[in-house]
Amino acid sequence: MSLADKTITVQANSYYRQQFSIFSVMQNTQVISSFYASGGAGNDIRLLILDSTAFVNWSNGHSVSSYYDSGKLTTLSFNLNLPTGTYYLVLDNTFSIISSKQVKVQVGLEWQEYQ
Repeated sequence: MSLADKTITVQANSYYRQQFSIFSVMQNTQVISSFYASGGAGNDIRLLILDSTAFVNWSNGHSVSSYYDSGKLTTLSFNLNLPTGTYYLVLDNTFSIISSKQVKVQVGLEWQEYQ
C-alpha cells in the first residue's frame, strides 16, 4: 500500500507529517521508504518515524526516542519493521532557518495478513 509518492515542499523552520496506522491483522509489517532532497546549502532533510506520543512531544520541542531517524541527508532508502500502532512519518526542516526544501518521497507499507 502506498502512503506517499510525491514531491513535497517543506518550508524553512517547518516540517511535513503524514500519519499512518498498522493494525493487528497486519503481520510482519515493513515501512519501505526513499527520499531525495534538494534546496538550501546542504540539499538535506531529516526523516523521522515516531509513534503518536513521541510525535506530540517532538512537535513541542522535547527530546524523544524515534523508531527511525535518518539524520540530515540528501538521499536515503530504508526498510523498517514496525509493530501495531499509529505512527507519523516526519520530514523535518526545522534546522533550516532560511531555505525551504523540495523532497521527492516514496513510502509504502508491506505486510502479511493474519490468518
